[in-house]
Amino acid sequence: MRFEGKSSTFGDNIPTDRLAAGDIVVSGRHVGQSSGRAIATKAFKSTGIACVVAESFARTFYRNCFEVGLPAIEVPGIQDLVNRGEVLPVDLAAGELVTTTTGARATGSPTDPCLIDMLETDGLIAARGEAPGAVRHRVRTPSARRRPGTAAADRRSAAAGTAPAGRTARNGGWKEPACLRQNPEPMSPRQSRPTHPTHPTHPTHLANLDLNLLVTLRALLRERNVTRAARNLGVTQPAVSAALSRLRRHFGDELLARAHGAYVLTPLAAQLAGQVETVCAATERLFATGRAFDPATTERGFTLLMADYPATVLGPPLSRLFDHEAPHAALHLQLIRETLGSGAGDAIRLVDAMVSPPLGHFRTPGVESAPLFHDRWVCVASADNPLCEAESFGIADLARLPWVVPYHRDEGYPSAAPATRQLTALGIRPRIAVRVESYRAVPDFITGTRRVALVPERLAAPIASAHGLRTLTCPVPLDPLEEHLWWDASHDEDPAHSWLRDLMARAAACLGA
Repeated sequence: MRFEGKSSTFGDNIPTDRLAAGDIVVSGRHVGQSSGRAIATKAFKSTGIACVVAESFARTFYRNCFEVGLPAIEVPGIQDLVNRGEVLPVDLAAGELVTTTTGARATGSPTDPCLIDMLETDGLIAARGEAPGAVRHRVRTPSARRRPGTAAADRRSAAAGTAPAGRTARNGGWKEPACLRQNPEPMSPRQSRPTHPTHPTHPTHLANLDLNLLVTLRALLRERNVTRAARNLGVTQPAVSAALSRLRRHFGDELLARAHGAYVLTPLAAQLAGQVETVCAATERLFATGRAFDPATTERGFTLLMADYPATVLGPPLSRLFDHEAPHAALHLQLIRETLGSGAGDAIRLVDAMVSPPLGHFRTPGVESAPLFHDRWVCVASADNPLCEAESFGIADLARLPWVVPYHRDEGYPSAAPATRQLTALGIRPRIAVRVESYRAVPDFITGTRRVALVPERLAAPIASAHGLRTLTCPVPLDPLEEHLWWDASHDEDPAHSWLRDLMARAAACLGA
């Protein structure tokens, strides 16, 4: 674990009002003497400092530093080597630092790996895997000696047949009221409720949020490690640790959990991972709007949403053009994993563009579209299916067979799925044996069975030969499959988005008629 920051030297006394976020505090001997409570180290950490380097620490203070997630290292003679304000790289694992002005090397004791591991989880509680903010609340049981005269007063009340103050009569005896009784089965930290509910009852407003946490959340969910996330963001590890603590309090969830020597995402964090990528990409696009755009130098990221069929067909030419014209840009391809319903308009607004056939619920105000390419439907069946040996077959033959249908919601007819809409137009209500959220998965459920499916011809050719399938021409003409590019109208004046739309059109033109 390494840190680098501007040194602030204070001798044996440290005025915390002169500390700045990212500084490395350099101090003398016995730092933290008489500061046995954790609030002292928490006060240090709240300033945002990166690390504390001292000639020696009071042992309780040193232990508390790691318990709250504040790096600390002992380096004898450090005050004589460091000048105020110079950048100071610190290596906790090696127990050494090198001054940037003179190149002098100072060596202390290497930090125990267990303590470094504790820092990476933002302190002791997180390292043990306990829920953030979980506190075991206890109420002290009233004592007869809590103040002079109380016991005698209680005895006098009992002799008079009245209940002492703070007690209630029950079954001829006295019982502490519920608000004063200690829970006979106290919850463990894992069982106790988080400080904030997982599902807030009131809506969250942007004005109440620190949107800088979005970038930190994305880095943490990508790296699953506080130190690596800090390195990628170009900030100190304590700054990321502090942000992680705030995120944990906000979501009421640990987010990063310790398991088998590594950190894994909690179920909520896994749910957030996809959302934060989309939100950050949309935010970057928002603040990049109106700037001069040069594809050859831009490092902007573009997010496209489409099913695996257009990704397979359009992907190769799009990838080549993208690499040739914008070698430093990033392309994020999100695959549609379920049938898009009435929320398609919201999905389009969260990405740069979406590739999909035209559907009624896409045609909403503020959503633009342009045609990309078209394809025709063909029927695929296993090579040993009797249908492949028939000289001819008709609609009735198809209606009797079981079907594999991609992107079909199990909500009856008519369906928004493109293949099912074609069958409905033919008057076929197929017996759907398998529903899949993928075009490329269709052949896996046809080989060696009596099942059939409709797939686009551009996709059928490569998958048929690879899976031992036969491609059959439908007995009646079907409407062509049209793929369109959809985007939010707010991108119309964005030069980067204009370039992307033109690139998509040129990639589609490479497919031919």
